[in-house]
Amino acid sequence: MNIKTKTMKKQSTSFMLVLSMLFFQISFAQEEIPESPTRERIYTPEQIEMIKAQRALVKENKDAFRSTLSEEQLAILSNKELTRQARKEALMSSLSDAQQALLEANKAEAKALREEFRATVTEEQRLALKERRQNLRQRRQNLRERREN
Repeated sequence: MNIKTKTMKKQSTSFMLVLSMLFFQISFAQEEIPESPTRERIYTPEQIEMIKAQRALVKENKDAFRSTLSEEQLAILSNKELTRQARKEALMSSLSDAQQALLEANKAEAKALREEFRATVTEEQRLALKERRQNLRQRRQNLRERREN
């Protein structure tokens, strides 16, 4: 009976120690992460739809542009021996006038959509987004510091 009591005391002490450590870790972890509003909480549903439409348009424009590329131009894009900048320069110099016009039209259309969206963002939303960016930067910095230590 004496051995059973000692074993039970050791087990209960160990269990309480692990439980308390877990409790303190959870409480500290919750304190370190500030409540960061998501984009869905900042933007209105209409603004979120505008963002989705803009992304869809950019994707369509990219696909339409890629469909106009010749085999030689596709080979330039897939050439891993060139740096990204060298591939871009080689591709841009090989574009036809029609392809260049398509790129410019796509760029202008995307810019117009961005400006249209920016006009709908209120000052309150701008401040919330700025705060969100700062919180994310701070969290990244904290993660870097933890990795270094």
